[in-house]
This record gives sequence, structure tokens and C-alpha cells, in this order.
Amino acid sequence: MTFRTGHMGNKGVGVQNVSGRDIEQTTISLPPLPEQRRIVAKIDSLSRNSTRARQHLDHVPRLVEKYKQAVAHQLIHSKEWKTVGFLEVCDAHQPKTISKSELTPDGAVPCLRS
Repeated sequence: MTFRTGHMGNKGVGVQNVSGRDIEQTTISLPPLPEQRRIVAKIDSLSRNSTRARQHLDHVPRLVEKYKQAVAHQLIHSKEWKTVGFLEVCDAHQPKTISKSELTPDGAVPCLRS
């Protein structure tokens, strides 16, 4: 099926080297009407899916934050963890200068005991 433009009258076209006659003689191929409707329905469906996906993506940062909080809460309140006093795992020193010989091999200040 082809579509032929109708007479344009005295109206002009803003494209150089294209006359009204050129446009009047131009044919355009169009799919049958049922196929046009199927194409429009598919585009509408994809547009709705895209909108829905965008809305779901907007919720991801909030869901990630809730997940992080849930994991942190589970770790902190785990029944398998035991509570210990600070001095059970660290040596408390009066403020003093640490000598190089007291540093760990990687140069860190020792705190936790193994």
C-alpha cells in the first residue's frame, strides 16, 4: 500500500532544492492498518514496561540501604558473638611515645592481642 500526498496549494517547504511538486509526487510505504495497530500496541507495551522498570530502579537505593542496615543489625546482634571488655582485647597504655621496636612488622601500632 502506498500513500500519495495531496495537493499542497501555495504553501512552501523550507528545504532547499525540494519543490512542492517533489513532495506531491513522493510515495510512502505504509503497513496494513492491522499491522500499524500491532506496532502501536507493542510500542505502548514497551513504554509501560520501561516506566515500570524506571519506578523499580528508583527504589533500589532505598532497598540497598535497608539491606545494609539489616545485615549490620544481624551482625551486631548475632547470638554467636560474645561481648568482651576492651581491655580483654587491647593493651591499655598511659600515653607514651611508641618506639620503632614496638611497631608491628608493617609499621602499625599494636593494639589487638591474638
